[in-house]
Amino acid sequence: MGLFDKILNSTVAASEGALSNFLATDKPSSHPDVSTSHLSVVLDGESENQAYTFDGAPLKGMRDGDVAFARVVTSPIRLHSDATGSDWDSSDGGVALAVNGRVFGMTNTLDTAFRELAVKGYDIQVKIKRVGLYCKGIPDIVLMIPDKSEVNLWRDACRALGREVPFEERHSSECEEAAELEQNRRRISKMSGMVLPLGIDGEVFFFENDEWDGVRPDDGETAVLDIETEELPPKKGSTAKPHISMKSFGVEVKDISARNRQYEVMSRHVGDYPLVSTCKKYERDGKTLWCVTVVYLNR
Repeated sequence: MGLFDKILNSTVAASEGALSNFLATDKPSSHPDVSTSHLSVVLDGESENQAYTFDGAPLKGMRDGDVAFARVVTSPIRLHSDATGSDWDSSDGGVALAVNGRVFGMTNTLDTAFRELAVKGYDIQVKIKRVGLYCKGIPDIVLMIPDKSEVNLWRDACRALGREVPFEERHSSECEEAAELEQNRRRISKMSGMVLPLGIDGEVFFFENDEWDGVRPDDGETAVLDIETEELPPKKGSTAKPHISMKSFGVEVKDISARNRQYEVMSRHVGDYPLVSTCKKYERDGKTLWCVTVVYLNR
């Protein structure tokens, strides 16, 4: 019994079940009915991403330009190539790829997303293409999948919605709005230094050293602020939108006009008490900056 047969018997077959034959010209069918217990996604696109072949035998018959569909395998696996002397251990990152029921190689592309999907019970198939010969017996293979931003948008939408939706629906208005909320949550969490829940709204302000009159925490520390906002009516006869006065512990720290990028978010929460607001010191290009993050519960 060869090395790769042993690998499959001890790892893939035990945890993934029998792998079906994907060396075919027809695209595998996906299962958009995510209400069932069987979840699957087929990634087929024009974005070229590198895969690494360890065993060319499962790819026998593929010529340059030929395509096939491979299954992503996230089980613990170690691979060794006699042809190249290369070794790979899945514990170091990356995921394995299999066709014809046999692992042939691995990829680092989207490995975190693939592992997340596998935990949720997804069967993941990716389009592969032979683009040459790395060395005798070792075809050069690439993934042909949608741009990684498309996969990330889909995953962000699912996280925010709290349910799985078909990949094909990622650009629905519901999914795009949900993905934007999740991306904003992640951005605000990073800047505030806190893991914030879904359903938050917020903004980030950067003040130069001589512009910030609020609390100044030490390097590496985050201060919690007391932020209040009030609307300032425009001058009589003016058609301009009202300014927003942002105060920290009663001291005005920012006059926000409609020209400010943060105006749209802050105008939705005038008078609201923030869920949390923080200040952190940054050094950038020799300058001291104060990063103020204001977080609200989304209405």
